[in-house]
Amino acid sequence: MDITQIPVGALNLTLISLGLLLVLLGKRVLKLAAFVATGSLGALLIRQLLIGRLSPFLLDVATLLSFFGIGLVGLLILKVGAGLATALIGYLIATSLGAGIAIALLVALIAFIVGLTFHELLLVIASASVGGYLVYVGLLGFGAGHQISVLIAGALIAGGVLLQSRR
Repeated sequence: MDITQIPVGALNLTLISLGLLLVLLGKRVLKLAAFVATGSLGALLIRQLLIGRLSPFLLDVATLLSFFGIGLVGLLILKVGAGLATALIGYLIATSLGAGIAIALLVALIAFIVGLTFHELLLVIASASVGGYLVYVGLLGFGAGHQISVLIAGALIAGGVLLQSRR
């Protein structure tokens, strides 16, 4: 089954549901996804490296421990990723304004530190914004007007940022 065979209503409802999930719980969803994805990938790699070298019981213990250990590294990577994303944005803005390479790199370094420091807020804003956009697209797919879809999405983004940043 390809995407053209999915009923339009189901696709739009899925977009709205995922959007609401990101608006309401986005920061937690992103952290959980980073933990599970990196933990699973790391545990799979460790397991493949240790097959035949450990007893089945010790192999399972090593796999489980590597899942949790590497999953925690994934959370750290998420924090550093927020810093790197803001550094890239800062660098691109500085160079687009005509700054030289030294100034652009200084701006990128400052942006990296700001992104690293405020990574929680960046995750909240990013997840609420993506969630609001998904709701917007889903509403348009159901035939809602552009203006009302923008108003609903904007209200959801603002509410999502407020709700998630209070937790």
